[in-house]
Amino acid sequence: MSGILLTAGPVTSNVSFSRRGPKPLRAISKEQFLAAANMLQAAYLGTAITVMSSSRASVVFVKTPPNEAEEAIAANADIINMEKYVARYYQQIPTCVTVKIREQLISMGLLTHEQATDTNFGVNAPSLPHS
Repeated sequence: MSGILLTAGPVTSNVSFSRRGPKPLRAISKEQFLAAANMLQAAYLGTAITVMSSSRASVVFVKTPPNEAEEAIAANADIINMEKYVARYYQQIPTCVTVKIREQLISMGLLTHEQATDTNFGVNAPSLPHS
């Protein structure tokens, strides 16, 4: 489950996870990815949806922005910590999350144009709050 949160960027799909996720977890099935994404959604760490990508449906997980996920991350400290979450969230979305998927996420309000297209997304990411 935490493997999805450790992928680069604010969004990952079952395909991008199988190519860019943590190596020991890349072989999970689409159904396993969906089950894990739904569990993360129930924990308020993102949104799991199914979108069309070319001729087939893809499962996509859109991570909750770090500034909105602080309580959820604290409540799930056994699977993720804020530093890792922020570091991964602000990385560029993998290219295997297709333009068509990105466009759908933008139209749904789940992704900004900057997140979807800017290769420098995250360069000026906010620093972590000091506690």
